[in-house]
Amino acid sequence: MPRLLLALILLVFPVLAPAQTVPVRSGEHPGFTRLVFETPDQTSWVLGRGAEGYELQLEKEGLRIDLARVFDKIGRTRLSAVSLDAPGRIGLSVRDGVHAHAFDLRAGVLVVDIRDGSPPAGSPFELPFKTGSGKAPGPALSPLPLLLAPRQPDPFVAGLLAPRPGKIRLPALRRDLFQQVGRAASQGLVGPLAPALRDGDESVGGPGAGMADHDADPPANMTVRTSIDRGLAGAVAKKSRSGVGPACWPDAALDVAAWQGDQSPAALIAQHRGALFDGRDRTRPGAAEQLAQAYLALGFGAEAARVLEQFGSDVPEAALWRQMAAILDDGQAAEPMVFEGQLACPGAAAMWAALAWPALPPAMPRDTAAIRRGFSALPPHLRHRLGPPLAQRFLAIGDMTTARAIGDATLRGKFAPGDPRLRILEARLALDHAETAQSEETVTAIADSGAVDAAEALALSLDRRIHAETAPLAADILAAESLGFELRGTPMGDRLRGLAILGHGLHGAFPTAFANFQAAPPDDAGEIADALTARLAGHGSDADILRAVPGGPAWDVVSQARPAARVALARRFVTLGLVSQAETLIDGLPGRDDPDLRMVLAEIALFGQAPGQALQYLSGLDGSAAAALRARARAARGDFQGAAEAAMAAGDPARAIDFAWLGQDWSAIRAIGSPDQKRLADLRDLPLPPGPSLAGARSVLVQSADMREALDALLGSAPGGVRPTDVQTSSTGAP
Repeated sequence: MPRLLLALILLVFPVLAPAQTVPVRSGEHPGFTRLVFETPDQTSWVLGRGAEGYELQLEKEGLRIDLARVFDKIGRTRLSAVSLDAPGRIGLSVRDGVHAHAFDLRAGVLVVDIRDGSPPAGSPFELPFKTGSGKAPGPALSPLPLLLAPRQPDPFVAGLLAPRPGKIRLPALRRDLFQQVGRAASQGLVGPLAPALRDGDESVGGPGAGMADHDADPPANMTVRTSIDRGLAGAVAKKSRSGVGPACWPDAALDVAAWQGDQSPAALIAQHRGALFDGRDRTRPGAAEQLAQAYLALGFGAEAARVLEQFGSDVPEAALWRQMAAILDDGQAAEPMVFEGQLACPGAAAMWAALAWPALPPAMPRDTAAIRRGFSALPPHLRHRLGPPLAQRFLAIGDMTTARAIGDATLRGKFAPGDPRLRILEARLALDHAETAQSEETVTAIADSGAVDAAEALALSLDRRIHAETAPLAADILAAESLGFELRGTPMGDRLRGLAILGHGLHGAFPTAFANFQAAPPDDAGEIADALTARLAGHGSDADILRAVPGGPAWDVVSQARPAARVALARRFVTLGLVSQAETLIDGLPGRDDPDLRMVLAEIALFGQAPGQALQYLSGLDGSAAAALRARARAARGDFQGAAEAAMAAGDPARAIDFAWLGQDWSAIRAIGSPDQKRLADLRDLPLPPGPSLAGARSVLVQSADMREALDALLGSAPGGVRPTDVQTSSTGAP
């Protein structure tokens, strides 16, 4: 009776279990932030909208939610705060423009994603939080059953109904079990468990030390995990960390040198292809992956990708190997996000990540030392293949030290001396060390050879000359146009056509350059139009300038240029008196505080007889050009003294004397005028005699003669500009 009473109590009142900890892991991904809750099995949950974002309720008592390390690996761009509002209830404060989505990855693993964008229509997680909404609760406890004595069937009938044991075939069962365990072991799902030594087991024991304890349970000697367990924990546990992003791919998954070993290519491929199938033409576990690794080690990207696709490899590293295959064949990964955060890794992943993108992402931190180490560890044939594009990525960002180190590692070892890709790399590095003659000779030889990389060599040669503002050879321009037409629709073809257009501009053939531009605008039309317009403004003839006016044959090109080039061309328009055309060219340009633009606006105002407006544009501008315009504006307002001062500030004393003469500033003329001008200024200040005496009349006549002599001398020496004929003389001949 006491035992029955105890059983009833245990059924009605469950035993209180200790609190279970629910660790919360987090991760940042493109487009979403992920939270993973490792809950006990059969834990129901509810997710809905709350006051600050979302509320998550784990509907199981006795749970301890560990939120201490939620923000260790994620920022607060989507998820701003996490709080424990009540037992089992987690508050998720989110930013604007995001929504939550939750699902069970497997039993005991709840995933909550904070995703960018608006929630999908009908999402149950957008309903106001209410216990029991958002997800159906787990299976409810059944009521206490009423236990009745079972009815016993007739013994004869029970004997007929009893199941008969089938024949157990132990050899077949053992064979199937070993086959399945072997397959799981090849995929990393099953492995031996190393025995742990107990204290005192380091030394050899005495007699009987090896005797087995038959009373103790045999220790486990095998560890088993599922592919989901491995994806969640195993892959991360064996990866190193970059310190700024996700876990790094292990070096073993990228060790192409070890995959090849010392075997020849033929022997390596034959070995792995021969091991691909067993005696029953079934794929051996792991054989397809090993064959793909062999192809990658030899540089056969397409073959490796085909093997992985045909045999459907499901190991986590297969996604990585597919991108390595794309890098080998296409020069960049098809899905660079596989290498997200790997540039800062300390291992080989950094080098492959640098090749994954078409250009190095400027915002991503990178470990250049690891990139150099990973590249140096490659086999020679892969260094020769991947070295030029990798060095070019660092040349593009101005990291000449790393580019030189990669170039040195590329050129180390045996390679074909006529390999054009390596010779182009040598030429680029020679340019970095100002070895222009050597680089020019190498590039020209490759471009003239007609090799596969002749187009790249020709582009490099033209680019170097154009940046040095040296006119390319006419033959090179013609070759660039021809190759650009043959390679049309490709980045190299477009690049060659753009360089040919700029080459025509450097030769002064602006009509041809503008016509080619309009016939087939290059992809970088803005860059080409800007460089061509700047060249036209600085070196174009007046006839070329007239073709660029609104409505002219070159207007569609110059109107695409950047503000600086358009302002320079507008100044040429003003010089030719094309004021309205200049206003059209600069109309709507941003940055009215730009000094060059204000100078052009001041010149336009002077042409429009608005000197006051011109002075406003020139306010605060320094330099001789601004001072010269300021002198013109002041003279137009009648302020000749101020104009003379501005002309002196502009370094134009001759113009300053002219303005001083117009303003009859005799003190300024005595200071900066010519000897004849100074003499006239001195005579201008001589006192007249008080009366018309005979002696006084003779003195006046003498002064008049001297004055006329000074004027004649001044008229004979005047170079132009303001003539002294503007001076008024009295009836006596005095000025």
